[in-house]
This record gives sequence, structure tokens and C-alpha cells, in this order.
Amino acid sequence: MNAPTNVQIINNAEGEPAFAVIPYADYVASQSRDDSVPHEVAGYILLEGMSPAAAWRRHLRLTQAEVAVRIGISLIAARILWTVNAKGFDFMTTIKRMTRLALAALFGLSAPAFAGAPVTFDTKAFCVEGLQTPLKVEVAETQTQRNRGLMQREHLAEDAGMLFLFDGSMPKGVGFYMFRTLIPLDVAFADDEGRIVAIRTMTPCPHNDPRRCKVYRPGDAFVSALEVNAGFFERHGVKKGDRLFDAMDDHCDLLPDDVPISDSN
Repeated sequence: MNAPTNVQIINNAEGEPAFAVIPYADYVASQSRDDSVPHEVAGYILLEGMSPAAAWRRHLRLTQAEVAVRIGISLIAARILWTVNAKGFDFMTTIKRMTRLALAALFGLSAPAFAGAPVTFDTKAFCVEGLQTPLKVEVAETQTQRNRGLMQREHLAEDAGMLFLFDGSMPKGVGFYMFRTLIPLDVAFADDEGRIVAIRTMTPCPHNDPRRCKVYRPGDAFVSALEVNAGFFERHGVKKGDRLFDAMDDHCDLLPDDVPISDSN
């Protein structure tokens, strides 16, 4: 068993691990910190020799791809986290660090977002094929912005939305969830040409535990996603295959060859 060297495991009469004993100084430190570590996470690290990253991922029931996207690293880099076992780790120091980072990143929040720091967004006019008037969307293009999204919003104007832009193609197994989101939303996932590959209607997650929140996956790779009020796409007849694109001079008309109309046309 690859447990930290400063932790003593005491077995019961059947030879099964029953107690984990840590140095008193570590115990005192654990009582004075603001963070708390779920029993399940500590058990994975202490009894199964998992790395803290792997323990958090298993605890939160997340795939490697989902964690990689939320932390903002490549899938290959994420896999390295799961292969490093707990041997040689300073248990309490690592737990403190991983508690903050894992609760932030793996719960779907960046460190600033988890701490409640303000997250600001640029806005722009953005078009949905079939609509003459552009939407006013907030643009989430950084990891911090994407992680915050529309969390804690109590209202979204009918002609507003949030556009999520990713650094590359997201695997089809990656999706969105509604943890800490208060209003029902539609989300349209789009490919690198702006074509909608899937539309999902999402409802607020009633649980405080994000593991119990439904994940809405497109089933296809995507590079961007547009969130609007629930029912928006159905009301306006927007469907899979329609285009999402930037407005030009506040116009959203498309020519037959899909070139946005400008004053020069």
C-alpha cells in the first residue's frame, strides 16, 4: 500500500484498515484551517494510495476529459495527475493545496470564482441564423469566465445570452451542467464553422453537491456554445445545422453563400 510515510494505518481484527493515525501537529493544523476534506477523498489517499488529484476526480465522479477542460489543461497532462501515487507526498500540505484547487477547478470553478471574486465579461452583438436582430451576448473566453458562466444570475434578458469560446475542439463527451445556476437555459453547441451540432434545454440543479447535477452533452465535438433563456431556440425556429456568427453593422442577414451582409454588399 502506497500510503504517506507519516500516516500509520491500524487494522481491525479481520486485518482490514480501520483507523488512520497522523502526527499530532498535523491534526492541530487540520482543525485550524478553513478547508475541509471529504472523508471519501482522505480514504482514497490514505488507504488506496491515490494521488490527491485522482482522489478528487473519483470523489466527484468526473471523467478525465471533464477535469482537463475545467482545469484548463490538456487531456495528456491531466492523465499524468492520475498516475502519480501518494507515496512521498507531504500529506497535510498536499491536502491543503488540493482542497482549494480541486474544489475550485473540479467543482467547475476557477480559484478566483471559488473565492467569490468578481468576474467581468466583454459584450458584443451576435447572430443566430433566422433572426434579423442580433443578440447582446457576454463573451466567456477565459477559463475563469467559462467557469463562472451564468451562475447566480436571477434574470437574463430575452435578447441576451452568453457565448462560450474554447481554445480548441472539445470532445463530444464534454458537456455543461447547471450547478449554482438559477434560471433554465437553452444551450446551442457549434462546430468550427459556427454550425449548430446540438441544442439542449437545461434546468437548474437543485443539489448542493455538483456530482448530482445532470451533465448536458452535445454528442459531437464543439468549439463554442451559446446559452440563452430556455425555450428561445424553439420559439424562433432555430435548429441543428443553423449558424451562429458575429453581427456586421448590427445586421444578421445571410447571403445564399452564408456570407454575412455588410454595407458593401
